[in-house]
Amino acid sequence: GQERAFGADTVLGQWLRAQPVIVKAGKVLFAHGGISKEVASKNLSVEALNSAMRSYWGGQHAPATALDAVLGNNGVTQYRGYFMDMPDAYGKASQADVDAALRAYEADAIVVGHTLVDKVTPLYGKKVYAVDVNTNEAAQEALVFENGVATVVAVDSGRMLPPESEPRKVRSLSLFNSSDRAILKQMVERSYALSQLPQPY
Repeated sequence: GQERAFGADTVLGQWLRAQPVIVKAGKVLFAHGGISKEVASKNLSVEALNSAMRSYWGGQHAPATALDAVLGNNGVTQYRGYFMDMPDAYGKASQADVDAALRAYEADAIVVGHTLVDKVTPLYGKKVYAVDVNTNEAAQEALVFENGVATVVAVDSGRMLPPESEPRKVRSLSLFNSSDRAILKQMVERSYALSQLPQPY
């Protein structure tokens, strides 16, 4: 069911495939995994990385160098080098690696998810921010940038994630269910609002 819900032939699937895989907002980069020194050395722009991902999702040819910089072990979606060594793939990033990535993209900071943390965590002299606090045990926090200044704020809504040992409950979407219709309406409204954002971000 979940695979079909996010398929390329669904409204949600098409919308997700159109989204950027890396965003630069002001002097801050947002990437799921991060920017490895290998990716930084390839001189690929944010636009080139996003274009490669969109081409891949669209079943079109994408340059191998750019696609590897997105989906490879040290690509922006898979990289975990800010947190750990990955045997046979790459070592833990050094401060020099982070500084080189920031120079390559003319940025001051990188915000990443992909690796769970107990709280929003600044790393490498506040040049990398780890924000994946998606567990019931993690602090309920969010990272906010205002005029380029990062601040961690408390979020007062419980996650109510199911325990890891409990299987997830799944049911089909029903247009006869008023709650499902309300969720669908809200999703369309928010998708439209996102589509009105200027490009690039």
